[in-house]
Amino acid sequence: MIPAMTTGFNSAAAPAMEEAGGSEGGFELTGTPLRRKRSDCGLIRLKQFSRALGRFFEQDGAHIAEQFRHAAANQGIERAATAESLTDLKPLGQVNASFIVAVNGEGLWIIDQHVAHERILFEQHLKARREGQITGQRMLMPHIVELSPRQEVIFGQIGEELSANGFEVSQMGPRSVAIQATPAGISAVDAEKLLLEILDGVERENQAISMDWLQSRIAATTSCHAAIKINMPLDQTKMEWLLAELAKTEAPMSCPHGRPVVLRYSVREIERAFHRI
Repeated sequence: MIPAMTTGFNSAAAPAMEEAGGSEGGFELTGTPLRRKRSDCGLIRLKQFSRALGRFFEQDGAHIAEQFRHAAANQGIERAATAESLTDLKPLGQVNASFIVAVNGEGLWIIDQHVAHERILFEQHLKARREGQITGQRMLMPHIVELSPRQEVIFGQIGEELSANGFEVSQMGPRSVAIQATPAGISAVDAEKLLLEILDGVERENQAISMDWLQSRIAATTSCHAAIKINMPLDQTKMEWLLAELAKTEAPMSCPHGRPVVLRYSVREIERAFHRI
């Protein structure tokens, strides 16, 4: 049986950055101002990165990913190269309750907690589907959904696959269906949105759809809805669990929709900023 895909983390605040890092092996996002010299240019470049990271505390969650990618392009941050790099990450805290800041011997890491969890759930869901082990969770009361003519056609074509992915949806009228069960981890209030996103996603596909594509599409959409959200505080234990599970996935560097999960500011870049190399 697939592990419950749930967002049931409590809202305990994440450890403060200076506390989570401890007195050894931690880092500061800003430093004591120094008199500028020719030899300080590397330090200034590193401080620019620190200030850019610090500004995220004041930013809206919807804009952080794009801003950080822009900062990455200008400050030498790079994506992780291998899954093995993630096995010993030590989480220090969160930026804007959305991005986990972590360190290991390779450098400084930023992990998007939503898409990291999405990747974990996607692989769990897809594996369970292909092994025929997905079970749904019944709703207290059926939820009636009105479909467009095109959505109704698609529903008729993929209804059997929806059932195999934990849905229980029955026809109620000419253009209405009743959702009676959903995949694990999907709330009742999210059930209609998830079903319509799946139907619309298939509708937009203009070419022949393979069963593998359909299974991946349903798994990706379901996982996105079930994953933890941005602006959600995580305590140290939950951050450690998330990073450990991410390291076990087959493709931890991107989410099922192609967005980056992990960014890294390598030790080499830090050393270059300090003119160590």
